Amino acid sequence: MKILILLIITQSALASPTLEVEEAKKSLLAMIKPLLSSSKEKGPQTLPKDFQLQGCDKHKINWMNVILMKEKAELKYFFKSGCDVEGAIAPRIFQSFPVDLKLRNLASYQKISSQNKITASFDSKPIMTLEMSDGVLTGAKGLVKFTADYQVQLNPMNKEKPVEKNLGGEIRITEIYGKKTSIKEKILVK
Repeated sequence: MKILILLIITQSALASPTLEVEEAKKSLLAMIKPLLSSSKEKGPQTLPKDFQLQGCDKHKINWMNVILMKEKAELKYFFKSGCDVEGAIAPRIFQSFPVDLKLRNLASYQKISSQNKITASFDSKPIMTLEMSDGVLTGAKGLVKFTADYQVQLNPMNKEKPVEKNLGGEIRITEIYGKKTSIKEKILVK
């Protein structure tokens, strides 16, 4: 895992809530995908065509050392060619940490913020869980509020590619532009 950025939602929530949900999912994925850039799994591009992350700085993070609280991680991103995210993230294990990122090249959103917590469980292979609460996507039309979670299985023996498998997660949208809603969508970074 390397970064921590991905989110989603678009256009008129009242006229087309499905479109709003799809762009919200993509925005959330923008927070998560960079963390998983060392995953063995490859798949089709899931981000909007004009929204790019491949040019963002790659951060080598030894997630096992982070989980064991031996080191801290700090991820910094700047708008540049191929990187449509700007801000810093300092993930900590078992402690709440904020995410406040600027986004560009998304139709409806310019900012994502949330409170996050990473936890781990140890079975035959460790599973790391990212929990997002108090999530807010900000755009010209207003706010979209959400919570989400995402899990990955780690391979502690592979320091180059510690993310062995993306287990996926769920985004729960609770409000779109001032209107209460209850939308649950599965998400999987590919």
